[in-house]
Amino acid sequence: MKKIIYSVFILLLFAGMGCTDDKNVYEVMPPVAPALSVSSAKVIFDADGGQKEIVVLSDIEDWSYETSASWVTITREGDMLVIVAEANTTSQILTSTLTVIAEREGKSAEKNILLAQATYKARNLSEDGTANCYIVSTENSYRFDATVRGNGNKTGDGTSGYIEAFGIQIDTSKAAYADLLWESTFEFNRSSCANVMDGMPYYDNGKIYFSTGTYEGNAVIALKDGGGNILWSWHIWVCNEQMKSSAANGYEFMDRNLGALNNVPGDIKNRGLLYQWGRKDPFLPSGSSYSSKEDEPNRQVGNGSGKWTIEGQMPLPVTTAPGNIPHSVQYPMTFFSSYTSGVYSWYIAVKNNVACNNNLWGEEESSNGIQKSIFDPCPVGYRVPPAVAFGDLTQSETEYAANWSKAESYGRYWTGGNGDYFPFSGIILIFDGINDTGTRAYYWSTTMVPDDVYSRDLYLASGRATIFRAGHAYGCNIRCVKE
Repeated sequence: MKKIIYSVFILLLFAGMGCTDDKNVYEVMPPVAPALSVSSAKVIFDADGGQKEIVVLSDIEDWSYETSASWVTITREGDMLVIVAEANTTSQILTSTLTVIAEREGKSAEKNILLAQATYKARNLSEDGTANCYIVSTENSYRFDATVRGNGNKTGDGTSGYIEAFGIQIDTSKAAYADLLWESTFEFNRSSCANVMDGMPYYDNGKIYFSTGTYEGNAVIALKDGGGNILWSWHIWVCNEQMKSSAANGYEFMDRNLGALNNVPGDIKNRGLLYQWGRKDPFLPSGSSYSSKEDEPNRQVGNGSGKWTIEGQMPLPVTTAPGNIPHSVQYPMTFFSSYTSGVYSWYIAVKNNVACNNNLWGEEESSNGIQKSIFDPCPVGYRVPPAVAFGDLTQSETEYAANWSKAESYGRYWTGGNGDYFPFSGIILIFDGINDTGTRAYYWSTTMVPDDVYSRDLYLASGRATIFRAGHAYGCNIRCVKE
């Protein structure tokens, strides 16, 4: 009966279209892509495997699916896909994509679903505590706690009021996915940069999982909400060489700059990363050789969704705590300039006690011991040093310089301290980008200059070595000390 009615309709339609006296023209509507939705955009399995289901809704019944994943078994049961994974006994995180396809009259709709499974050998980086930086090695798999900001110190934000406003715990009810913002070596080599990380990180149940590639270097992974907003980010320091420490002035110093791959004089891998004072996220130094003494920024990053903004980005004109901290969390790859020449700060636009004494990288030593902050960029067990760790602050510049060797191989040795080498890694200036590569070095401390918007830093050049002062908006190196 339906076929007869349909045939009559077609005949009438063509008859009507052939009548020149009829001013009404009937057109056949173009086909419309079918409706298609899935209950989840990702399916994450623990190393033990298991079974999970995806509900598929469409206005056609003959939708299909495809995947290249050999480590899962997928079957369709009505409007549901049943996905089964066995235990993962490999040393790699397993990932793939499941694509659901609906087609009608040449029009199609597709939905991609991320499939991932953890490895038994995914080392827990947060086992000994949380931090904004984790040290890892190449060709391994890891996980870390993504529910807490920094080291989780409940009073670790100085006088900024950030914890009061946002808390220590990350709101994981908003967490949607983990994202690789950038990965890089210290060389102008796109191929090597793209192999610092192996694949993309993924988030599940308060943890971020990732695997490292074949090259040493650095990366930053962010936890994002469904709108792509960054909830927090972490520095991943991929370095195979075991970190060592040596003593000076009662402190145990790490044997290299934060983010460096070695401390070999003249090797650009010794430079480490650069930081604005009080911020947790790093910036890349120049990738030019020391001998060239050029200041060309290293923009040869590998994969990642982030974009560097290094020069001329003004911070928000805020005058009260927590200042630009929330903004800096949202934009970890943006280097903020200062407001005016009299306030060399990215944090706040006024020169008062809030701007001057906020202890963003932790308090000086007190009866309560060292207080590392939630913004401290050093890895677990380390912190940014106070200025006294570099020596007697009451010495004259001549007396202080006597503790350092003459400049050689684009750096100086701390002969009156722990004997370590400190390379001339340069600085990121507020308005001019990277400068002084191969000629000067600047190392941050936690120590503020009293009643001012400056902090103490170790300043090294061919003819000078002293504890100087620098505005918070400059980008300098860090040599971490043990907590």
